[in-house]
This record gives sequence, structure tokens and C-alpha cells, in this order.
Amino acid sequence: MNSTYIYGDYCSGEVNGFRFRVGRVREKSLLLDSGLRITSFGQDQQGELYALAEDCGVYKLTANR
Repeated sequence: MNSTYIYGDYCSGEVNGFRFRVGRVREKSLLLDSGLRITSFGQDQQGELYALAEDCGVYKLTANR
């Protein structure tokens, strides 16, 4: 099973990800430099990812295509 663990840094605003394959970290990368003070993440019923910030904002995270 492949999966990615997403996490944010409160001080820097960076959103990073660790990609797991068969229970081991295979890749880690900076996904976004948001400039926000991220306090939490959430996911909706469609699987979309949101970041919650100290400014009481809710921000949808989307892929840069």
C-alpha cells in the first residue's frame, strides 16, 4: 500500500509530505510554502485536503498543474 503523510510547520508555513511504500519512507518533499501559521488539516467527503490557519482561515490545498 502506498500513502503520503502530509504535515505543516506552524512557524514557516511549509507543507511537506512523506511518501510511504510498504511501510517505509521512500521520498520526502516540500509541497507548498503557504506563508500561513497552519494549525491543522482536514479532509472533505470527496477527499479534498484543507489547511486551517491561526487567522481562522480554511484553505483548500490543490495540486499545481
